[in-house]
Amino acid sequence: MKIESFEFNDRESKWKVQPIQFKSLTLLVGASGVGKTRILKSLNSLKNIASGKPLNGVEWKIIFSIQNNHYIWEGKYELNEKSSLEIAIGRDETENTTKKSNIFFEKIVLNDVLIFERNGKEITYRDNISTIPIKAAQSFLAISNDPEIEKAQKAFSKILYSDYSNFSGGLSTTQFINQDIIKKYKNTDELMNSEESLIDKLYWVYKKNKNIFSRIKSDFKIIFPQIEDLKIESIEELKDSSLPLLFKISPFIQIKEEGIEDWLHIINISAGMYRSLVHIMELHLSPDETVILIDEFENSLGINCIDEVINQIKEATNRIQFIITSHHPYIINNINYKSWKIVTRNGSNVFVQEAEDFDFDKSKHQAFIQLINLQEYKTGIKKI
Repeated sequence: MKIESFEFNDRESKWKVQPIQFKSLTLLVGASGVGKTRILKSLNSLKNIASGKPLNGVEWKIIFSIQNNHYIWEGKYELNEKSSLEIAIGRDETENTTKKSNIFFEKIVLNDVLIFERNGKEITYRDNISTIPIKAAQSFLAISNDPEIEKAQKAFSKILYSDYSNFSGGLSTTQFINQDIIKKYKNTDELMNSEESLIDKLYWVYKKNKNIFSRIKSDFKIIFPQIEDLKIESIEELKDSSLPLLFKISPFIQIKEEGIEDWLHIINISAGMYRSLVHIMELHLSPDETVILIDEFENSLGINCIDEVINQIKEATNRIQFIITSHHPYIINNINYKSWKIVTRNGSNVFVQEAEDFDFDKSKHQAFIQLINLQEYKTGIKKI
């Protein structure tokens, strides 16, 4: 899937994302608090809706393409009033205690042909008034068995919200690998198109596809030339420990560095090293037409990591779409200004302006200087 444009209105929180156009690589820049993260979270909300999760009071319109097919999907959930405490806690935590919202409008258009429309209880499906039973709280995209709609639903499952900035090391349940994954998938295509975790996918290719694993390792070693080898095996030192059995038998990522005899376990890997590995895994283990959302790309990454990961992202834009936020001058300066989107806001309205509208200089350095001196970039305020 490639997202072409998007708008989103969260009537519960009263935040509205005005229409945005996206490219294969889009870098959202702007002052802190203007709504860059909110744009990514709003996009991720559509993934939740497409999977069948109702979201109170949201309204959206998204235009996207799958191969040569062009889709428009829009909809609107009713707004159930909540207390300020419920809104502060968040939707997930109040989902079981608050009445679920129903969709009272939804429309799906494919290649300029209306496929589905719902207005209240009236439903039109492929030019006919329909009596298809549809759950009022769920999108048709989530429950339809129409082949063309199913393609769209599967496309939204390929949206990947990448935020690993909170990695702090130490053994945790998120690092456990499901060893049964080896038997679960017959080939690499099946694995890559699955919704398995990246770490499980990495283990599968470690065992079943040495070529892909070698490419991941090679890209990792480009960023960290001190790395000699990478493996995913159980940790010998844990086998005779008093830890639970799961820790003793589970494989873990381990790294061998030059001049150091022992393997470095994932519990001791730096946050920058771990996050670099995760981004490389995303690039190699995500299927074509994945959309990767990366919030505050610079978090936990050193300059040596940033430079090479950006290069690898640029090379992957022919098959993966990236929508990234960043404040880091090095990142902004190393992505062509034509991919910049300058985010501002007026009250709770989030706006995005094209960098090309500001007539930036073709020189990367001069374009960056012009950007940081823009009043809109410095203040984050959109003048109406």
